[in-house]
Amino acid sequence: MKLWSALFLLFFSASVLAAETIPFEHWTVISRADSATGEITLAAYTRNREGHLLAFGQKDNGPIDGALMLNERSGSRAHADHPLNLRFSQGAEYRIEGLRIPDTARGQGPEGTASRVEWQLWEKKQGGRVPEALGSLAEAREVTVEYRDAEGELRQTSFSLRGADRALAWVLQEGPMTASVHTIDTLSEEAAFACQRNGNGDSGRVAHCFDGIVSCWDKTASGSVAAFSSCLRSEGVL
Repeated sequence: MKLWSALFLLFFSASVLAAETIPFEHWTVISRADSATGEITLAAYTRNREGHLLAFGQKDNGPIDGALMLNERSGSRAHADHPLNLRFSQGAEYRIEGLRIPDTARGQGPEGTASRVEWQLWEKKQGGRVPEALGSLAEAREVTVEYRDAEGELRQTSFSLRGADRALAWVLQEGPMTASVHTIDTLSEEAAFACQRNGNGDSGRVAHCFDGIVSCWDKTASGSVAAFSSCLRSEGVL
């Protein structure tokens, strides 16, 4: 299943109950590990007043992709044969070529159009600097997405970027491994075993490791599995 097909199921079906969400003002991080396949999906997204959705994320260790999901009730459709523009409140503007239509969004309207289009922003595994467009998402107050509709007419819709800097940090820095099939309790148990295993019989090292677990409990009192997992890694426990 493609990344945004998986996200569509997360956003608009009961399977969202199996995913973890972390709010950052107007943005939300959603992370999910499929217990059957082991595939991990992580994305940062926001929804505007028109009901349209803008998301950036990745599946497993694949590329960072962007997606525009138009509110199907509005009847809006984007034409994938035309480029898409991102215009930021601080003045930056980026032209996005190579739009793709997910298989699940095809065949519901004029050829080459869909209520959902996606594009690749960055092949993270190849390294290099973070694309400027992603930097602008974390720096501006608002982004306006311009796209062509089924008749080729220019349309636009705007999204707040409040909280985008922190939400995108999960995708860019933590990667999909922030998602987990664990609960806080099972992750704590795994961390405790890791302390015993890595301590090699040194009581001082084991105690220091357990202090790291307690520190993470204190720092992630909200109960977020993703935040707890990230803290354990930064403390060197896992």
